[in-house]
Amino acid sequence: MKRHLTLVAAWLWLCGTALAAETSSEPACGPWSPEQARTWCAAQPWLVGCDFLPSTAVNDVEMWQADTFDAATIERELDGARDLGFN
Repeated sequence: MKRHLTLVAAWLWLCGTALAAETSSEPACGPWSPEQARTWCAAQPWLVGCDFLPSTAVNDVEMWQADTFDAATIERELDGARDLGFN
């Protein structure tokens, strides 16, 4: 857990203070304290996900090629994943 909080704090520092400005009425003024990072992390939902490749693609390169990009299939399959609880 300590490593997770350290990674979150480092990520927030690298991203600047944009998230702090969006979630706080206080002006952004630098990296978050460990307590601010813990508070932000506790407010986030548990991430549930997986690697995704649509059923119409042979590989991850084909998924993005203009000739074989299938937005309807991608949307349908991601909607199904969302219905299962993936976020």
